[in-house]
Amino acid sequence: KDWLAIHPNMPNQKWRVKYIGEKDPDIINKYDIKMVSKDDIYETADFISLHCDLNETSYHILDKTAFQQMKKNPYILNTARGQLIEENALIEALNSEMIAGAGLDVFEDEPLSTDSPLKKMKNVILSSHNSNSSPYCWQKVHENSVKMLFEGLSIE
Repeated sequence: KDWLAIHPNMPNQKWRVKYIGEKDPDIINKYDIKMVSKDDIYETADFISLHCDLNETSYHILDKTAFQQMKKNPYILNTARGQLIEENALIEALNSEMIAGAGLDVFEDEPLSTDSPLKKMKNVILSSHNSNSSPYCWQKVHENSVKMLFEGLSIE
């Protein structure tokens, strides 16, 4: 799955979901998702949230050209891979108010430079990448690790 973009359908306050990526009919039907092009996402989305791996087609998928194509003032969220966003283009888009704000827990170069302009921007939220960071998730990781170890050693 490559992208998920959401924006409110204002008359009834429901969320419309538009999506670019692998076509999984079960998910598409269950959540009433509309498959669209990147251009449609850029031109219509109020929120763009990235949820994909990093590969040759996703590297800098949000670059200067993408930011210029976006409707005015979307919010960008990236909790996937830092190099999905061209960071200098993001900074330029934030400074020129092409986008409303960003929430990031991954960065193009990690750790984020101490003098990064992103650290001083009021419309940017930065955090460390700690997905699945909870006692419950830690327990599941430990249980699965032990289970896989036993399976690998053929011990039941």
